[in-house]
Amino acid sequence: MRLDQRKKCVLPRYQGGFTLVEMITVIVITGILASFAAMTLSGPVQQYLAGGLRADMTSIADTSMRFIIRDLRTALPYSVRVTNQSNGSSCNATDTCYLEFIPIIGEGRYRLYDPTGGQSSTCGAINTNTLTAGSTCFDVLGTMPTLGSYIIVDNASSSDASSIYSLSTAALIDQAKTTATGATVYLSSAMPLFTASPGDRFQIISTAVSYVCDPSAGILMRYSGYAPTNPQPTTTLATTPAELANHVSACNFSVASGLVTLPLTISETDSAGNVEKLSVSGSAYVDNQP
Repeated sequence: MRLDQRKKCVLPRYQGGFTLVEMITVIVITGILASFAAMTLSGPVQQYLAGGLRADMTSIADTSMRFIIRDLRTALPYSVRVTNQSNGSSCNATDTCYLEFIPIIGEGRYRLYDPTGGQSSTCGAINTNTLTAGSTCFDVLGTMPTLGSYIIVDNASSSDASSIYSLSTAALIDQAKTTATGATVYLSSAMPLFTASPGDRFQIISTAVSYVCDPSAGILMRYSGYAPTNPQPTTTLATTPAELANHVSACNFSVASGLVTLPLTISETDSAGNVEKLSVSGSAYVDNQP
């Protein structure tokens, strides 16, 4: 074998690398640096997560409040009422709270006539002083509004919502005779006797709406499409509800003189196990002038 071939077979006497001590030292130093980095970044990360949680809670509360207020703007005068699960007239933080009203789906003005001046009406329903009981039709000024099940005139004559929900002040519309293109509203039931509207206006209704806040379940539900009934229902309504909000811990709804106050509390648990609460309050005025 030649000399140059023997040299190729000789291994080097020393090879570079890391010792075990060096590797352990690097691991320890890296761990220390990672700990400092975690301590430095944990604060901003927690603040970011808390900010996102509060933004989510604010969105839930704001959306719910706007929806309820917009809904209440369609309420029939004197139809808004509030009760708790025990039929009390107010709600506290632990109550299941029920806010109910009857939405107006159509309204218009009726035609007046003066029987003392020799005028007459084919319906004989409305004169300048009173709305005659037993009438079965009346004429509409202008375009026929959206039709529903019942017609009501001058709810301001009664401050008791029970008379509205029992429909004792309403008349049933005859859907077969009354048309959207006509000028006369025909009634299937006789018109009850009460004073005429100061603005010569009438409202049309069909069903009722309830907002049910259940703090134990943490939800705010909206029920609609059920028939008005008296007394105010505090059991599960026979309609499919729509969930308006979750993480709800209190809804202290109340109504007085047409002003509906809507305190709402949203509660959520953050990543550290702390309970965050957000309380908002809105209000809606229901015009009780028919």
